[in-house]
Amino acid sequence: MYDQFSIIFMVLGLLPYVIISVAHLIQTYGEHDGPADLSKFLLMPALLLGYVIAVFTSTTDISWFMVAALIAAWIANILFIYEYDLQPFFFGTLAFFVMLILYQIMLAVKMQNGFAPLWLIIIVILVAVIVLVLRLVTISNALANFAFLGVINFMLLVVLMASSWIYVGMYPMTGSVLTAIGSVLLIVGAWIYSTSYFIASVIKARFLVMLSFLLGQLCIVVGLMGVVA
Repeated sequence: MYDQFSIIFMVLGLLPYVIISVAHLIQTYGEHDGPADLSKFLLMPALLLGYVIAVFTSTTDISWFMVAALIAAWIANILFIYEYDLQPFFFGTLAFFVMLILYQIMLAVKMQNGFAPLWLIIIVILVAVIVLVLRLVTISNALANFAFLGVINFMLLVVLMASSWIYVGMYPMTGSVLTAIGSVLLIVGAWIYSTSYFIASVIKARFLVMLSFLLGQLCIVVGLMGVVA
């Protein structure tokens, strides 16, 4: 668990992520693509460092699901830099898919001790994975696959949001509330991005997407640290 000592180290450990996030948002708002891409490369490693520091200064065991999720998010961030090249952007979306699955597994495992439809969550995850694999091996149209993967990701975001708010109802504590808020922020970011990419341009879309994503990731990671403690 987290005492006052470990909370101080958690805040200090997450400080580099916060500083890099602010710098990235300033660069993104000013549309300075070069510096923004560099800071984007550093974001998830900084968050992972903060998580490791928080874990090792508390009595909580490290979650390799969390480590894998943040690595997947880092890969997605790097590949999303090439958003106008369909192939790396597709694999970035796939890495984001893996991140969502890992977050959901962490939450679902915790929810099995309470009154929650764990079996339903697991079925949704398995169906999403199976449908995605079948789609990718049977359809050769790259753009169609990308759009389909985007739909699957949005579905998983909705499942994550729904299950996290169910957990808030079960255990209304800081960790569960932060996780639920983070899931909502990720959905907001995904909605803005999808609208800007496929429908119509949104003013300062990249800034708004990154603001939602960075706050959402921070809330989910800090929240899940408390939830799984």
